[in-house]
Amino acid sequence: MEKDPALTTVYSTNSQEPVTLTPTDREAAVQGLIADLRKRVEVRRVLVKPLFSDFGDWSHSTKIIDHITRQQMVQALSRFGIELTANEQQLLFDRYDTLGYGTVNCIALVRDIDPVLSYSGRHETRHVFPQDPERGAVPFMKSGFWKDRVVDGPILNLQPGRPPTTNDHPTLVPHSKHGPMLQALLERLQRTAVQHRLRVDECFKDFDRHRDGSITSAQFQSACAMTWAKHLPFSQAEAELLVKAYAVDRSGQIHVAWKQFVKDVNTIFLQENLEKTPYVVAPPLVARLPRPKGALKPDESAMAEAVLARMREHCRVRRVLVKPFFADAEYNRRSMRVVDHITKAQFGQVLSRLSLDVTNDEIELLARKFDDKNDGFVNYVDFAVEVDTAEGASNRDGVPRFPFETFKANGNFKTTKTSDVQPGRAPPIANVPDLLSSRGSIGKLGPLMRRLQEKVIQFKIPIADFFVDYDTHKIGAISPMQFRRGMNFAFGDSYIKESITAEEMELLTQTYAREMLDGDLFVGWKEFCKDINAAIFTPNLEVQPGAVPHPVVPELGHSPITLEPGEEQRVQELLHAMRERFRIRSVYVKAPFHDFAKANNSPMMVDHVTRQQFVQGLSRLGIEPSAMDLELLFKKYDHAGDLSVNYVAFATDVDPTETFSTRERMPTTSVPNTTFYGGFRKMKVHEDLLRTL
Repeated sequence: MEKDPALTTVYSTNSQEPVTLTPTDREAAVQGLIADLRKRVEVRRVLVKPLFSDFGDWSHSTKIIDHITRQQMVQALSRFGIELTANEQQLLFDRYDTLGYGTVNCIALVRDIDPVLSYSGRHETRHVFPQDPERGAVPFMKSGFWKDRVVDGPILNLQPGRPPTTNDHPTLVPHSKHGPMLQALLERLQRTAVQHRLRVDECFKDFDRHRDGSITSAQFQSACAMTWAKHLPFSQAEAELLVKAYAVDRSGQIHVAWKQFVKDVNTIFLQENLEKTPYVVAPPLVARLPRPKGALKPDESAMAEAVLARMREHCRVRRVLVKPFFADAEYNRRSMRVVDHITKAQFGQVLSRLSLDVTNDEIELLARKFDDKNDGFVNYVDFAVEVDTAEGASNRDGVPRFPFETFKANGNFKTTKTSDVQPGRAPPIANVPDLLSSRGSIGKLGPLMRRLQEKVIQFKIPIADFFVDYDTHKIGAISPMQFRRGMNFAFGDSYIKESITAEEMELLTQTYAREMLDGDLFVGWKEFCKDINAAIFTPNLEVQPGAVPHPVVPELGHSPITLEPGEEQRVQELLHAMRERFRIRSVYVKAPFHDFAKANNSPMMVDHVTRQQFVQGLSRLGIEPSAMDLELLFKKYDHAGDLSVNYVAFATDVDPTETFSTRERMPTTSVPNTTFYGGFRKMKVHEDLLRTL
């Protein structure tokens, strides 16, 4: 078959056709023998098949369907009173050995000699439905019944004696007697799917067990009923139209291509094959369809407009609020509860309550005008918009007073749920709380990033850990409020001494801003963390192996400050006098300042104390400088620029024995030049090796 694929597969096991004998005289002899046996069966009215089938049920009989051995055939004919000669037996053996195994096809033999048992023939077709091409052309088995068990039906065949099935869904308004059009029906289904946000494929795919895109017609009708029956009842004609339009050829029964049907309905939501046709105009993100309107003739429309104008003037003069009366009728527990609709009887009752004088013909005319769904219900919202000029906000087709896109992107709230300034509350500020006065804002991004990088290196801050929890959608961006909160958690601790101002926070927010799909601005925290971590490791070394890393050596805030010549001279005089005093009295200068730094009520600042604590520490040491001298000392040792005092640098300058507390670094190395090595008095490695690191 790989060479000639047009060949038809033949299964010898299912072969039921008797063998034609050669030469022709043998075929003529066996035909005469079969005619004689048929005549004898007709005269005696004997049921022949049980005589042969009894042998097939024996446990020691041949295990081939519809076949018995030659000896069993001779015994069966003998029980019937027929004794054949050896030549006649050989003729029957050769004719009914359909498999070539030396057996006898008893079913074929019974079919030839007993005309009553023609139903035992094994030649049949599975194409038994009206839409199949072989319907009526090929005989099929009736399974022992004298007539077909099924008769032709509209979609599915019917069983005799049972009422015909119908696909009319229950509805308050009778279905139209006119035949539907496929395109109009699909538009109605699309309109309902958009209005009620239906997921069309959900009810179909569960029936498709083989995932071939087709299901039976009964399953198709059940899925349509589960999807649309609540909102758009189907009629028998509409169900037949859909089944016939999407029918596919399957053996045995009607199948419907549900995937193609769902694809046609979903064209209002999405446009397929955009990767092949990128210039095709895609449908809007929010599918919209024009709202249906009741159809009236031109003269009827003029009459309806005249009636509405009279009602509009009545409501304007008396200032009648029209819509609440109709809403009460809709939400009545005995009402049909159709959204924005009431019945025709309720419509007339509400008009009477509003003192709007109308005749029965005018009520009928208005009911037809506002029957947008053609189901007998009246759209009272459209009527209220027509007669009440103040009810413009209820117009479903009017231009929205608030931008629709912003309204949807904000969770259906007219105003943003979170804003920079909440009503009734003081405006927030991004300044990090600090016990000391904050430094001035840096207007440039480079120095600000350098300052943050030094803090990250100095205090081993895992900067990304403070932002990743806010990024729930894993898009690498968070809101400005979340970014500000993460920065406060990362750099807000008092011992870090990194007081980020509101202006600096705004600078970072603008630099790393990212626009979302809804137009809102978020902050790209991943890019920010990448730039901060560039001070620790050099990125892209896998593609640039020749790049030379340039690590950032943090400035610990202990660099000496040089004042003006006059002020510097006065400070050196003060330090010389203090150094001489402490040398003579052998005073440990660092102790009182260190006690203040470790106090529970003291700000957590490494090597720093407040100005008040510095004055109290000098007082304990017996030093009472003037206010002018104190200002010079404050300026000299305010290394961090936050109005604190570096008491370690002060103790190193005035105490000759305080050599191990210096924080100054060597010019060419990052190793501190101290005599206190990692807590040990002596170095554990050679000094030259340590300086080369």
